[in-house]
Amino acid sequence: MSITKKWGRIAFALMWVAVLASGCVGGGAVSTPGWTALAADSEMVVGVLPAGLVVALDPNANGAELWSYPIASQSGSTSPFSCGATQTSGDAKPFEAVYGQPVLTDDHVIFGSYDKSVHALARDAAVPASSRVAWSFATDGAVLGGLTLDGGIVYFGSTDTNVYALNAADGSTVWSAPFKTGDAIWSAPAVDESRVYIGSMDRHVYALDRASGAEVWNAEVGGAVAASVTVADDMVFVASLDRQLYALRASDGSVAWKSDDLGAWLMSQPSVRDGYVYVATLKGDVYALGVQSGESRWSAIALDSVVRAGLTWTGADDESRLVAVTEAGRFVGIDVQNGTQTDLYTAQGSMLADTSVVADAIYAGTVTGRVMAVSVSDASGVLAWVYPAAESK
Repeated sequence: MSITKKWGRIAFALMWVAVLASGCVGGGAVSTPGWTALAADSEMVVGVLPAGLVVALDPNANGAELWSYPIASQSGSTSPFSCGATQTSGDAKPFEAVYGQPVLTDDHVIFGSYDKSVHALARDAAVPASSRVAWSFATDGAVLGGLTLDGGIVYFGSTDTNVYALNAADGSTVWSAPFKTGDAIWSAPAVDESRVYIGSMDRHVYALDRASGAEVWNAEVGGAVAASVTVADDMVFVASLDRQLYALRASDGSVAWKSDDLGAWLMSQPSVRDGYVYVATLKGDVYALGVQSGESRWSAIALDSVVRAGLTWTGADDESRLVAVTEAGRFVGIDVQNGTQTDLYTAQGSMLADTSVVADAIYAGTVTGRVMAVSVSDASGVLAWVYPAAESK
């Protein structure tokens, strides 16, 4: 069986984990429910829920709702856990599935959707619902990966095989034409001062000129690239479905090193800090490899549950801690000095989407539509708040 066919099976399975867990099989408001994709900063946490509703929450007021869109009518279900016949006021309809992480600007909340579009919603709570959608940009395929915002430009890929660059302010195109890869794109790009790097299901990674979208180089790896790539230390780190991690030289795409077989598919973005690259597998193992050599820092850490969300960090400098969240709902802290793990918190609900970290709070969403803030200022984690608030009782 080809790696592409294998990927199709696991992609289907992971998406339907979210659908089944949230009870969304059968007629509902959205034909393709997602999981809870979220983004956060110090003033706002935004979640796009499985039922197709977007909620903006105040992290400084125990997750109080600032606004939601579309607005549910009184005759419809207002529960984010319901994918049933949710009704909305006016002509606005719930959004189709969102799997990739949104981005926040000073003015907008921007996210890609299974409906083949990228949408920008006004961030200001004072904006009326009728004007909440600031702009939308249509592609010819689903936008499944997250977006990358840099310098006022939003970069993303689509299952139509194209890479796009849009002005975050108004959704206008930056490049004269999108860049075409050889297959669907399921991930978000990485950017540096001059280039955009992105992986495709065609087993290639592409480096593009940021200004024009023209190809600078492409490199073939051993499997399809479903996870977002990471650029750091003059390297591009690529998690591949051939179960290996690749370190490509950012200058020309040549292979600096590749890991041994890590035992399972890699679908979460690698994370780099202080000379090491960290990556998790769908088996639930976490690895630490030297940036320059690829040598292991310590033996793999077994978390005993699928890890699809990217690894994140809390704390600073010597007190920083690597954090993984699992499909089983575990928040796990990892001491990168010795490779030991500590349970921080266990949520009620599976977690597949990427998390956001602001100060000492980890914001995460479950496939059942919960948004939660877990404080990790101490050795263990404490649930600070959960949306909807009734679920915290």
